[in-house]
Amino acid sequence: QADGSMATRHGGAGLGMTITQALVDLMGGKITIESQVGQGSCFRFYVPLLPAASKAISSNKHWQNTKVLICEANERARSILEGYCRTLGMSCFSVDRVIDLADTVTDLDQQGGVDLVIIADSVAGLDVYRIATLLREHLDPTLPIIYLGYWGRRLNDQNVNSSFITKPVMPDELDRALNDMFKGIVRSDGVL
Repeated sequence: QADGSMATRHGGAGLGMTITQALVDLMGGKITIESQVGQGSCFRFYVPLLPAASKAISSNKHWQNTKVLICEANERARSILEGYCRTLGMSCFSVDRVIDLADTVTDLDQQGGVDLVIIADSVAGLDVYRIATLLREHLDPTLPIIYLGYWGRRLNDQNVNSSFITKPVMPDELDRALNDMFKGIVRSDGVL
């Protein structure tokens, strides 16, 4: 509030952006601000909302017995992803903190590994490419990984078994990415 405008003259505690940031964070989103003195400011926020007309995905025997590891820090976004994957018939294993990843991967490795990993980029900027590299080193160098990231933040994994979806993820986008990624692949159990 660096000017003499109405808002400045009539008070305000300056909590608007703090409250907005907290709400956007709670919804698993991101807020950006562009500002120039004398020109004004532009505020944008992105949150993972489901549109009313979103195409639903239906259960598909094609994905039954597929084990997916979901790495997503935001509880609501993780719950939505788990729901999408379970609707497809997948078995879900989830991690919300990087610190828990090693124990989860060790457990999954003892159970035969996973077929797919979904790693979500975060506003905090976790090094998702490094996480993917470590997972592939430990589990399988050809492990398919779907990255979920924010608009404008493209991840540069050149592995042929990698895919990228912009957040927020819609069910039909996930279904399309899975079908594209696994086109022509057949597992020993006949699934995929």
